[in-house]
Amino acid sequence: MIASMLGDEEHKAFYIKLAREYDNQRLLEIAKSVTEKIGSLDSPGAYFMKILSKEGIMGKISEKNKEIHKPKQLSLKLRSRATRRKK
Repeated sequence: MIASMLGDEEHKAFYIKLAREYDNQRLLEIAKSVTEKIGSLDSPGAYFMKILSKEGIMGKISEKNKEIHKPKQLSLKLRSRATRRKK
């Protein structure tokens, strides 16, 4: 629904993810306020995202993504030369 309001069907999956994780009513309120200004905006989706970041919603998303996509550190155990020669 938000994607169609903003005319941004290309990023529909992202808006669905937002709706699952955050307050649907608040997201719809922001989208409606953006659609009121849509005539003067080049990119309503970008403006919507800017509002989310100002309200701190995007900050929460990026922090969650950092935790989810945090690269795992590999621990490699190297054998010493003495143990390699014994084999």
